[in-house]
Amino acid sequence: MGPLYIANWKMNLHYADIEKFVSLYNQRLRLLAARPNILFGIAPTPIGLPILAHELQGSHIQLVGQNCSQYIQGAYTGEISAQSLKEVGCRFCLVGHSERRQLYGEKNEVVIEKIQRLLEQKINPIICIGETLQERKDGILEAVLNDQLHTIIKIILKNNSQQLYIAYEPQWCIGSGQLPTSAELEHAAMIIRKIVFNQDIYVGLKILYGGSIKPENIQIVRKIKLYNGFLLGNSSLDMQTLEKIVI
Repeated sequence: MGPLYIANWKMNLHYADIEKFVSLYNQRLRLLAARPNILFGIAPTPIGLPILAHELQGSHIQLVGQNCSQYIQGAYTGEISAQSLKEVGCRFCLVGHSERRQLYGEKNEVVIEKIQRLLEQKINPIICIGETLQERKDGILEAVLNDQLHTIIKIILKNNSQQLYIAYEPQWCIGSGQLPTSAELEHAAMIIRKIVFNQDIYVGLKILYGGSIKPENIQIVRKIKLYNGFLLGNSSLDMQTLEKIVI
């Protein structure tokens, strides 16, 4: 499998906006996803998933959840279950995104429970990790990434998952227009590989990068062979920009 591109629309497109976007760019989205040796997915708001499932049926586009509940079902108003994501056609789901951690106080324990729910439904979790600017300045990058990953990897390996998707998204880069240097990017990827492969059990590791990716800087990350894909935010909301990045 070649690079994995995930368009995380977050809460930027409302229901009518998603309908309009998919209707207007239906064929261009299909062609984008049909490019050889890549996987292309879209993570809309939960209410947009059925729209994409219907309008892009038969395409190579992967449906991606932005989030899921840590619970299987029950009295959890406003939550969406992993089973619902599976039934609508999701193959992937983001977990531990920095915005979930910062805005909603999600701790590692909650992220782990969400991963378990996803694995039960045979959905691939894309585990988002990353440091704050202060943590990087304090020189504790490796400790932060290890804290976010160590227990999670054990859970995934216990579930006999053969594939591990990790999105490195330094929090100080998201929405800032700022990209880490090549050396910083390579160092972070090497830390992730060290944490994963220290488990001494084989797993197929795919590392994605997320944070202020634009057509003007994507080649910086592409040149670092340790990365296998991209988590795109604002740049995925404009069709022309999205095409420039993926193509």
